[in-house]
Amino acid sequence: MRAELPSNASGLAVLAAPRIAGWSCGGHPADSYLGLVAVPVNGDRTTVDCTFRPPGLRAGSLAGAGALVALLATVLIPRARMRGRAVRLPR
Repeated sequence: MRAELPSNASGLAVLAAPRIAGWSCGGHPADSYLGLVAVPVNGDRTTVDCTFRPPGLRAGSLAGAGALVALLATVLIPRARMRGRAVRLPR
């Protein structure tokens, strides 16, 4: 999220988003004002950049990728073993 501020703005810039874990503004954890994301502004900048990254996103992505690899292995390994065997038909 990027906000353009008027020149010489000071005080708090408050975003209409709930302040939950994962918000950072300017590379630092975001502050809170009445439960919303807030960034202190002292007139030295005209923009505020805030990002949200859900906590646990990286760990969850790794766990999901690991589960996918395990699922594919349970399907593909038995198929590969079956291809190497000769099939004999009864007479």
